[in-house]
Amino acid sequence: MPSQITDIIETLVNQLTFTGTINNLIDNVDGTFTIEVCETFHVQPICSMIDIGGADYKVTQVVNNTSITFTASVAPVGTTFSIEGPKYFHGTRIAINNELTQITQGSNKMPMVFVWEVIREIFNLDDENRIERTSDLRIFFLGQRPPGVDKTDTLYADAVVPMWNLSHEFIKLLKNNTQIGELDGNFTLINFAKFGVEGVNGATDSFFNEELGGTELRIDLPVLKIFTCEGACDVN
Repeated sequence: MPSQITDIIETLVNQLTFTGTINNLIDNVDGTFTIEVCETFHVQPICSMIDIGGADYKVTQVVNNTSITFTASVAPVGTTFSIEGPKYFHGTRIAINNELTQITQGSNKMPMVFVWEVIREIFNLDDENRIERTSDLRIFFLGQRPPGVDKTDTLYADAVVPMWNLSHEFIKLLKNNTQIGELDGNFTLINFAKFGVEGVNGATDSFFNEELGGTELRIDLPVLKIFTCEGACDVN
């Protein structure tokens, strides 16, 4: 029996891991430290925590794929840093908005990967074709944006760019996953400095009660059949 595509995407999201090498550590002599890195992943300056040597530190500034600044009373010890993966949701606008409202702790819902329903899938009836179905998906990678800020460059730096990085990490995972067929190279990414309902004047109506920014991935995802020998492989 085919698995639900929402379960398949959840499994993929849970496979995402984020660990980077610390190239240099700088003491800013003001209660903060800066690590120079090659990848900042989806680290955000307004809400992210990073782990170094088993301790968590509050991020205060991010220069994309260059450096991360955080508060600390003493210099952390470690050669790598890591950040938690995103939370996963799927459903309609109203259902997810209600679900998010009931989660009071921001770290338990952000950043998020959100699969928007209704989902349409085309199944392949050719038994010899490796592709089981093609799923028409709209997947959103969303993080908190700074409240009360309207400057586009700031909204991009604090929310869009980190989620842009996250969406590309997800696409990289799709390319290397054995259950996903070969991507034809075509997908669409849409940036949202302020995530909302789009009109001629941009996103003027917030999609959720949360103040969010990020990206939308639109993709026709080929899902491969899983062949098993259940029953036929039983040996007495």
